[in-house]
Amino acid sequence: MKTGKLKPLRETMSSLESQPDQYSLSTDACGETRLLNESLKARNVLRHWTISEELLEGSRRRVLENVRTLISC
Repeated sequence: MKTGKLKPLRETMSSLESQPDQYSLSTDACGETRLLNESLKARNVLRHWTISEELLEGSRRRVLENVRTLISC
């Protein structure tokens, strides 16, 4: 079971969460000014990625267990 990839993602998430949020103003195509929170966007991407990795690892484990069961029969 490889979980080495999850640790750096979690460490990165922790460092993002410990930093103050960085806000910036941007203007869209319609000329509206929007306030963007870059740190929150990055955190959401990392959370989604981490959850996806964990789900994938769980699926791999279940497939291996099923294959072992079939082989032992």
